[in-house]
Amino acid sequence: MTPDVIMNLSFLRLLGGGVLALALFGRWNSSASVLINEIMYHPSSEDIREEYIELLNTGATNVNLTGWRFSKGVQFLFPNVTLPAGG
Repeated sequence: MTPDVIMNLSFLRLLGGGVLALALFGRWNSSASVLINEIMYHPSSEDIREEYIELLNTGATNVNLTGWRFSKGVQFLFPNVTLPAGG
């Protein structure tokens, strides 16, 4: 995976044992489908720099994530970054 695909959110600290609730908001392109593919929130090393949220674009077109955000559990506003089709 490339750094564009894996958003390494080193500041990510989620409450253990709780319910993880994340919401991803932004402009929607009907030909694209962006999914939360993987979440690493408590690595065995206990090193928060290894925490991340991985997004997957299952659509056939690139998706610009500028202005998208996580707003529950994690506070993160995406900069000008494009998630490639299939990436």
